[in-house]
Amino acid sequence: MEKSSFVNREFVAFLATTAALLGASPRANGWTSTQFTSSWFGRDSNWTTGTNWSAGTSPPLVPLPSHPWYTLINPIDNSTTKVEPAVSVSNGQSSWYLVTLVLQTGSSVTQNSGTITIQQNFQVGWRQSASYNLTGGTLALSGGGLNTEINVSSDSVFTQTGGAVTVDSNGFLSVAADSVGMGTFYYNTGGGTYYLEGGTVNCPSLRVGNSSVNSSNALFSFSGGTLTTGSITLTNGGRFQYDSLAGTATSTTPFIVNGGVIDVPSLNAALTLKSNVSVTGAIGLTKIGNGVLSLTSNLTSSSTISVTQGTLVLSGKSNVLASVVGNSGALTVGAGTSLTSGSVDLGTLTINGVHTLSAPSGAASVVRVFILAGSANNWTGDLNITTNKLIIEDAISHATTLATTQNQVAYAKTHTGGIASSTLPANDGIAVIDNSIANFSTFGGTAVDPNSILIAPELLGDTNADGHVDLSDLSVVLNNFGASTAAWTSGNFDNAATIDLTDLSDVLNNFGLINPNASGLTGGIGATETPEPTSLAFLSFGAGVMSTRRRRNR
Repeated sequence: MEKSSFVNREFVAFLATTAALLGASPRANGWTSTQFTSSWFGRDSNWTTGTNWSAGTSPPLVPLPSHPWYTLINPIDNSTTKVEPAVSVSNGQSSWYLVTLVLQTGSSVTQNSGTITIQQNFQVGWRQSASYNLTGGTLALSGGGLNTEINVSSDSVFTQTGGAVTVDSNGFLSVAADSVGMGTFYYNTGGGTYYLEGGTVNCPSLRVGNSSVNSSNALFSFSGGTLTTGSITLTNGGRFQYDSLAGTATSTTPFIVNGGVIDVPSLNAALTLKSNVSVTGAIGLTKIGNGVLSLTSNLTSSSTISVTQGTLVLSGKSNVLASVVGNSGALTVGAGTSLTSGSVDLGTLTINGVHTLSAPSGAASVVRVFILAGSANNWTGDLNITTNKLIIEDAISHATTLATTQNQVAYAKTHTGGIASSTLPANDGIAVIDNSIANFSTFGGTAVDPNSILIAPELLGDTNADGHVDLSDLSVVLNNFGASTAAWTSGNFDNAATIDLTDLSDVLNNFGLINPNASGLTGGIGATETPEPTSLAFLSFGAGVMSTRRRRNR
């Protein structure tokens, strides 16, 4: 009889030193007990000496009164225990009374062929770490209708380079997740790691993370092989990693993320999720790693999405009610994609489709690099800021970015594309303010500096964006009348070539009005000025001027 396919340093029963040994009838596929489960016991009386079940000798039964459904594996030295290729780990009782196999206290097990079948739970690590290495053969969980689980926790490691892992329709594979059913454990306080480098995994669901403890060290790392599962749930810091130096992987599995992490470490790697992604909880989803994560189906989130490294690409309909943050990360809204989100705080925001900011009125978003699809006077990307504010921080090409942003706002007045607001009142416009001139210290409650370019809905005629149109604004327009400048703070509210009667009309028509969504700015150019005498002559003429302005209504 061929011997080894499941290799362990040593098998010994839990509580063996105090338990009485009971006799048992040999079975080729397991053992039977009415009160106790079975455990391997004794370095000199088991398979290391060449005996095995098929030869008619089975291990003794050991009473485990505290947990009668556990089978525990403990090593005590470096001896090797060998198990027959096909072993069914079961106590032969009724369907509700099944065995859980536990590796604990530093156990290290390797399976290279054959089939190991467990009828309820397989726990890799319990209180202390253990390791399981699957290079060939099959590890199967079959619960006969009950919940089954493979659980890797307590800083343990499951490495699969070949073979197959199968979990029946009522089970799941978890990494530091909550256990269920009769095999419930209360010590899953440490993380675990599952490395899928080859072979196949087929399970109804994959769960990474524990809802009751911080699971930032719980990891499922995929770099090879095939993972087939109905859903992937990431909880409380649990991390799913696509670990390839330059590869691409595609998943059609729905993701459910409640404070979880998706990691694409390599700059040249890309992970594409083609099914729906749902983000909930207080923490939401964090994207890390220098690679690209692409979501091509629907993204729904009531929580913050953080892009701390690499790029997140959205190519499906997305509804993110909370913020998208990560001041060194990048977010790309794909062509044909509609993203609705709260405020953003990003390194790079690229919009090839439509992005609508729907944070609470007046909230400020911040980007370091802003890229809108299209070109001057022909923008195809679409940013709808609604009642929100946008801050672009650009110290390198500030003047160019300012001119581009002004053109994007002007284009959107009469076209689809550019920067606009679907909720813009009739007496408001989209202001683009160069803070190197305005010198505000805050904008929308957010700190700004001379490198900042400020975009927000403001009252037409409100040159200093302080929320009301008054003599100070009138003075600015009169003093700059006829000047060739596109600056809002100089009195150009319609992006025309010069400051003209249309701009003066804006001041006079809105004189005395107050903006309920004022920009909350401090510092800068808010001081009231008196019009120069040479400018007062325009008042009698300008008071009767009513200029019709075309404005885009989306």
